[in-house]
Amino acid sequence: MKNIHTISKKIIILCAMSFAQGSFASFDEKFDKLVTQYLPNTAIGIIVQDPKTGAVKFERRGDDNFYPASNTKLFTAAAALKFFGPNFQYQTGIHAAMNKMKEGNLEDNIYIVFRGDPSFTSADLSALMKQFKAKGVNTIKGNIIIDDNAFDGPAYAPGWTWDSIPFGYSAPVTTIILNENKVRLKLNETASLNDPIKIELTDPNTQVKLTSDVIAVSKDESEHSCQLNVKVNNNDINISGCWPIDKTPSFMEVALDNPRLFARKVLEDVLRQEEIAFSGEIQFKKAPKDVPAILIKRSPPLKNLLKQVLAESNNLYSESLTKALGLAFLGQGSFQVGTRAIEEILIKDTKIDFNQVNLSDGSGQSRYNLVSPFHISQLLHHMYQEPTFSVFYSSLSESGKKGSLADRMKSKDMAGKIVAKTGSALGTSALSGYFTAQNGNQYLFSLLINQSMNDSLARKTFEDKLCQLMVEEAWENNNSTKTKRNLPVSLPVSKIPKIPV
Repeated sequence: MKNIHTISKKIIILCAMSFAQGSFASFDEKFDKLVTQYLPNTAIGIIVQDPKTGAVKFERRGDDNFYPASNTKLFTAAAALKFFGPNFQYQTGIHAAMNKMKEGNLEDNIYIVFRGDPSFTSADLSALMKQFKAKGVNTIKGNIIIDDNAFDGPAYAPGWTWDSIPFGYSAPVTTIILNENKVRLKLNETASLNDPIKIELTDPNTQVKLTSDVIAVSKDESEHSCQLNVKVNNNDINISGCWPIDKTPSFMEVALDNPRLFARKVLEDVLRQEEIAFSGEIQFKKAPKDVPAILIKRSPPLKNLLKQVLAESNNLYSESLTKALGLAFLGQGSFQVGTRAIEEILIKDTKIDFNQVNLSDGSGQSRYNLVSPFHISQLLHHMYQEPTFSVFYSSLSESGKKGSLADRMKSKDMAGKIVAKTGSALGTSALSGYFTAQNGNQYLFSLLINQSMNDSLARKTFEDKLCQLMVEEAWENNNSTKTKRNLPVSLPVSKIPKIPV
């Protein structure tokens, strides 16, 4: 009997020791277990830091370069905020010599000057022309000159894949932007395999022609036997091939390939609606500087536009800002000069070594982009100290609440704890930003995942579970990392800004 009690006591002690060891496993061990479970044989870089001091709390492959996907937008947003300021607005205007108007007839040209406003719509253009009509103009006897010279070509950045070009997230980045240079389609529900799928424009007044010949197939067929073919030629859309039946109904955005043609057709339609007689031509060239602006449409301020860049991960907004930075900072609105402007704006204060970074666009769609988790952490640490940090922070996605993280980590203990920028591409995922630990302390982190053969769900599940581990970790007691380096700049305690919550 005594032996039985002794054995039982030893079992209880061993179980307690085992439980304690599991409970107090280091973050390194927890991280490794998570990788083995969800993303084995995958390239993963991560860094966790104290945003107040820059002290590194955890790091794996922090200096290795990865394709960052939409985490690239963090650099674009930061540079735009630093250079333009939170109240910057794009302007689209109508210029005309109103002193040449007689009895409702404008005996001169009018000039519509675009400047790359990504929020500008065909409705905005219609409203401007309506206001122009209200000034007493019934007839334009000159030409309508559309000035779209602010941005340089090409309209697509280096490293964008050819098969992405027809889709809305690859809309051409031109000075003329109307309705984000894309249209929305609906693929209607169908009942049986091999049935034709009816596809229609969600807005029939888009001046776009659509033809389609698409059949419904199984999910397996759509992945291995056939595919959807989207072709756009002078804004005429032809869609053929197949689509998985389980994804009907669904919506799709298709990029227009000719923004000039689209603007011309919208403008012609507006002139008819407003009954403005016009005997001249619509031409595309630079407006003279001596013709005054009589009507101006301003975009929302940058502090609002950045929510589209960071929380919603809108590529066109990001690339428009990239070209705008190139134009304003270095005198040329192109991808090449725009990315150089981003680097030169940031390098002075962030101390990031951009010789070790490659930026080919401002949205992260380019496969040529390369950046390390440590570079991103340097940026996040610097932005934490900026007077405009609250704008930057509030523009990010928030777990369970808004942006691209709205439907992730929605539990009571995780909602609102992760405020970050997401990123996704084939074999790639990224998540970088700030988190609030259970003890109330806040930290910054950058996680980059490349070369993954797992599906997107596995990558997102890994990220979400890792975020939960980060939130639960007692980082003030964490000594798991072998890295002792700190970021080059830290603030005195009295000047550390509080992250808004």
